[in-house]
Amino acid sequence: MANPLTTIFETLKTTIYETIIISKPRECPSPAEAPPPTPPALPAPRTCDPPCIPLTAASTVFKPYTPHPIAPTYPQPPLESLDDIPPTSFLPVIILGTAVLLFLTFYCYPTKLYSTRLKAHQYKFLWDTSDWRILVGLTELSLFNLLPWTPFFPPNPPSATHWPDKSYLQRLLRRGIIPLELQDGGVSTQRASPPSYALNLGLATLHIPRWLQSKKRAYFTFLVPYPEGYDRAPLPLHDSGRRTFIDALLNDAEKRYGAVVRHLGRRTVQSRPGPPHLALEVGAEAPLEVLLPFLPDRVVRMGLGGEVGPVGECVREGVGVPPLLERGEVAVVRVEARHFGKKRLDEWVYGLVEKVPLIWTGGEIAEATGQWLERNGVEMPDGGWGVLSREFYGINGAGVSKEDAYM
Repeated sequence: MANPLTTIFETLKTTIYETIIISKPRECPSPAEAPPPTPPALPAPRTCDPPCIPLTAASTVFKPYTPHPIAPTYPQPPLESLDDIPPTSFLPVIILGTAVLLFLTFYCYPTKLYSTRLKAHQYKFLWDTSDWRILVGLTELSLFNLLPWTPFFPPNPPSATHWPDKSYLQRLLRRGIIPLELQDGGVSTQRASPPSYALNLGLATLHIPRWLQSKKRAYFTFLVPYPEGYDRAPLPLHDSGRRTFIDALLNDAEKRYGAVVRHLGRRTVQSRPGPPHLALEVGAEAPLEVLLPFLPDRVVRMGLGGEVGPVGECVREGVGVPPLLERGEVAVVRVEARHFGKKRLDEWVYGLVEKVPLIWTGGEIAEATGQWLERNGVEMPDGGWGVLSREFYGINGAGVSKEDAYM
């Protein structure tokens, strides 16, 4: 009988030898014999994985999931007309435009209006003078835009401040004649003033230009204080030649220009004025200069005929007439050409009045006006009469007497 311990030992020994695999160490292959690396296998594309549905007691019946294919996307076709644009696309533009208009209405325009009224309040008292030399001096400074505010000249043409050569206008002031509006004739193409649209954005102003191609009739509007002479006026100098100046305008020997004179509001004297249907300016206007030849002409400024307004219409709107012009005898004169040719009427008017002696010299006007500005706490503008004096020594190449010059 075999020993039971021996039988168990033999059984365990046989089992161990059958289960243990004896392997030898792995040998590393040489680089030349190494096989090329194989790329990793890409996973197969899937449409959509089914969601993980937890199995509960309520969901004992399995329902197969049917995947839904992803809908393809195609490029949108281009817009063929403005009708294809949805109305909501314009909503941001409408909101922005409304905001700009509200800003201009409630902020920019009142600010600009307040600034203009503030300047009028600060400088209007300067014109409340009883000295004709001071009134002429202030007008001359305003003619060269050396004063921030004036009751006479509007900011846009045909104001005399925009006239390029002011030599004759200065000499007319020496004889007590105040120029207001001046326009030469002829055909011209230029930027109209003011522009059609001016958007004040606070720090900057956007101007959309308005080009104007027109033909104009020359005209000149000015004031003549005491047209009958200064013998009855509070001035020391008796000016007998002044009485004939208005007659010379009305009785022009050349018969080329018409004159309308309004004196003291009681009567209006005229001599061959242009008919009312004859416009002062006719032309075409457009935002682009290249469009002007293709547009029809229209009346830009109507003719005035034999009418001329009183002194109150010669100043800015809402501004009173200076006391000297309101109390004294003042004639409003308009001289105009009957044709559309180019003409400088300031030179022609000065040719009629040059025989009238000077009333004040430049030195008298400069001294009186300078003292008046200093007394009222206003500094003399930069340049003053020293800069303007050089223009008096030559008009079209001709010499000028020193009595007309500034001192």
